[in-house]
Amino acid sequence: MKINAVRAMLIVSIMIILLYILGLFLPIILNTKSSKIFNNNSTKYIRLIS
Repeated sequence: MKINAVRAMLIVSIMIILLYILGLFLPIILNTKSSKIFNNNSTKYIRLIS
């Protein structure tokens, strides 16, 4: 299969779009996991105080 300029541009643009989507959603996923851990710790502290 011969790769011409149009196919190369399509492949590169799809890769850029996928990396952009990954860059948008990866920090959101990482922050929600850490906030769940923080919420679990805070409920443990509340139970110790009361």
